[in-house]
Amino acid sequence: MNINIIAPNHENGQKLREFYTDELSREYRKQTFLSRVDLHIKNENDTITEVGIELFPRGGNPLYVSSRDVNENRAYRDAISKMRVRMNKYKDQIVQNHKIK
Repeated sequence: MNINIIAPNHENGQKLREFYTDELSREYRKQTFLSRVDLHIKNENDTITEVGIELFPRGGNPLYVSSRDVNENRAYRDAISKMRVRMNKYKDQIVQNHKIK
């Protein structure tokens, strides 16, 4: 699985990439159906940070969630929580589709 960190103009470039690559690897390493994970971090007006997570399942449509907060870590954690809900719904849908066939 490929992990891409997209954080233009972020002040802690390399350390940020290493930290989030480790975090996302731990979060999604068991999800063998994923081909790629993109993490988008965008600072807005120097006060709000938007964190977006985009998952690319093999043979499926991408899943995307985002969260905005004054604290980057809270925005990241909230996005992870939202994505867990989306992934569970996605997995349930896949199971249902296999039962129908």
